[in-house]
Amino acid sequence: MVFHVPLSSSTTERALLSLTHHKRASSVLLAITGKQNLNECPPQRRGGFRPDTLGYGVQESRRSVGVNILLIGAQGSGKGTQAELLAQKLHLKPLASGDILRDAIAHETPLGKQARPYLERGDLVPDAIVVGLILDAIQRLDDAQGFILDGFPRTIPQAQTLDERLSAHNEPIEAAVYLEVPREQLLDRLSGRYICRLHGHVWNIKTKPPKVPGVCDIDGSELYQRSDDQPEKIAHRLDIFFSETIRLLDYYERQGKLLRVDGTGEIDRVNEAVIVGIEGGAALKGLSAPVAPRTESMQYTAG
Repeated sequence: MVFHVPLSSSTTERALLSLTHHKRASSVLLAITGKQNLNECPPQRRGGFRPDTLGYGVQESRRSVGVNILLIGAQGSGKGTQAELLAQKLHLKPLASGDILRDAIAHETPLGKQARPYLERGDLVPDAIVVGLILDAIQRLDDAQGFILDGFPRTIPQAQTLDERLSAHNEPIEAAVYLEVPREQLLDRLSGRYICRLHGHVWNIKTKPPKVPGVCDIDGSELYQRSDDQPEKIAHRLDIFFSETIRLLDYYERQGKLLRVDGTGEIDRVNEAVIVGIEGGAALKGLSAPVAPRTESMQYTAG
């Protein structure tokens, strides 16, 4: 999948700028404006970072670029794996809606107490509660420079509610990454998926096998296959994704935030494509190298 980014285009400049939170300094900004340091940039584009910390074209060794990412993909597309890798490489905090919900219930938080009866009845937890839990989690990012949201929203009304609440907290979703994997391959992947009993780490006997069969590499606990990873249940979940959740692509594409990435390749290749797509190909070398000279266009391949 080839993306062509004309760096001389003001439209592209605005699109790439939207990927960087206003509170965070941006190497992307330096690359697309052709400036050597933030002192030369208009004040409204500097973010909240002090320009003199970057020097003349030499960026900090610690990452300064932050971004809030939404991962979209069917079960088996590799969202969990990519979230872990992105969290490590981009200093982001993974926020899986299911994990947030279970944690809130286990710790009996106010929202967790509200959510418990719905889960006990087998009902869907109201959107307002889920969004509230996500907002609570965002307030605890610690030293993370953004977040990776997975599992919510799944419908356009949910996305609209989430956008409204996140924007009110100055933490909008800046990139929606869709991991594209054909249905047939998803069925094959999910049939080989196993979960560790202790912490829920995900393994796959076909694409990400543990070193010792049946044992989690990370915590040594037993691996098991979930009851809903049976063929008929997998097919039902994929039906829901490709008939309902897939509509989110148009929603985020209209906002100029959608990034499509071929999710069928090797894990590292997919991860590289996601990172290059998110940051527009700018300064991914630990932010320690000088900003490259501006060119008229940049072309790169994802996947």
